[in-house]
Amino acid sequence: MSGKADTINYTIEKADLGDPATDLAVRQLIKAAFNEEEMRPQGLIHDNISSNASRPSFMLVARENGAIIGCDAFIANDFYLDGRQYTGYQVCWTATHPDHQGKKVFVNIINEAKRVLANEGAGFLYALPNDNSCPIFVKKLGFTEFDSMYTRIMNIPFFKSLYLQPYCEPVPANALVIDEEQLFAHKKKQKGENVLRVDISDSFMWGKIEKRKKYGLTFHIFIVGGIRFSQPEYVRGLFAAVFKKYKPGFIELVSCKLNTTNDCIKKWKKAPSLNGFIYHNLNMPENIRLNLMFGAVDVF
Repeated sequence: MSGKADTINYTIEKADLGDPATDLAVRQLIKAAFNEEEMRPQGLIHDNISSNASRPSFMLVARENGAIIGCDAFIANDFYLDGRQYTGYQVCWTATHPDHQGKKVFVNIINEAKRVLANEGAGFLYALPNDNSCPIFVKKLGFTEFDSMYTRIMNIPFFKSLYLQPYCEPVPANALVIDEEQLFAHKKKQKGENVLRVDISDSFMWGKIEKRKKYGLTFHIFIVGGIRFSQPEYVRGLFAAVFKKYKPGFIELVSCKLNTTNDCIKKWKKAPSLNGFIYHNLNMPENIRLNLMFGAVDVF
């Protein structure tokens, strides 16, 4: 996979992160791009993007005179829409060396990925971008942004009944649903025992516990990574199981505004500190509902 960028100064190619020299160069680039004190550990990026999807994850790099001056990783995840499988690619690990900004490195890498993946039959690209990259994705690269929504349920019976709908449809016809088992396995491989789940029959909810301090108190919050359910009554049961098994003070959810699972839960509001989920269609039907939660992104 290689391609000439729209400048004569650098080329764009697939990186072999299994090669120690390439891995080192990418880690040096990321350290410089984000002004970090230390480099990321050897092999971390390779392991972070390696999923068990039906298509491989990969990284594209921009090279100028042999040096890597920019990179973007594309993590593959399988999704299902009306019984058909599609592969979506999450854009992450975006970096451009400070000495090479202004050369459209980021834009050209994403455009190359769009070209290659569209030709290969991939479904779409998505991300949860930071403040720097979000305007570029939306204004220059043709991505559509959908608000990140947020809600938090307190572990008090009265509050729990206020936040959960009595009925919701498991998977509406236009819902693009991520393979939650595949995603859970990827996160479990990355973070081990910190990734937790509860199961009811063929349904489950997974996430992680975070400790947060406020007003001099420490709160344990279960951050939901994803939910899969087959019967409407299982939604309430999964929340009850998390409260019973892990005893958090709160359950917190961050979700794409289009997510059909949001219909099972009340009192959503726009997430105060996150940009929206972004989406770019490559080979998908139109007018779909994008069932993405926070666990689908690499920073979870």
